[in-house]
Amino acid sequence: MAEVYLSIQEENFLKNKKEAQEEAIKEYGKTDAEDKLVFGEMKFEVQGFEFDKDTGDLAIYGDLERNGNFGWLDVKLPVDMDIAIDIIEFYMKKLGKLKRVLEATK
Repeated sequence: MAEVYLSIQEENFLKNKKEAQEEAIKEYGKTDAEDKLVFGEMKFEVQGFEFDKDTGDLAIYGDLERNGNFGWLDVKLPVDMDIAIDIIEFYMKKLGKLKRVLEATK
C-alpha cells in the first residue's frame, strides 16, 4: 500500500476553495458535492526521489503548484518485482545503446 504525506498552504487553499467547490459540483452533482472539494490537476514539481533498499519502496517528493505554491506532497510507493524488472530492462536497453555509441566514437 502506498503512503501519502500532504501539507497544504492555508492561504493558497483558501484562495482556491471556491473553484474547488464548483469543480466538485460539476463532478458529483450539487447534492453529493456538499462535503467535497475537487482541486483538479496540479503541477507536481518533483524535488527528489529516494529508494529504500530495506523495504523496496520508492519515495517521490516535492511542491504542488496551483496558482502558486499549494503545498508539499511526499508519496512512498512499494515497487513490486514486475515493475522492478521492467525498469531494469528499460535501462539495460539504454545502456546498450550508450555502449554502442561510445564504442563507435573510439
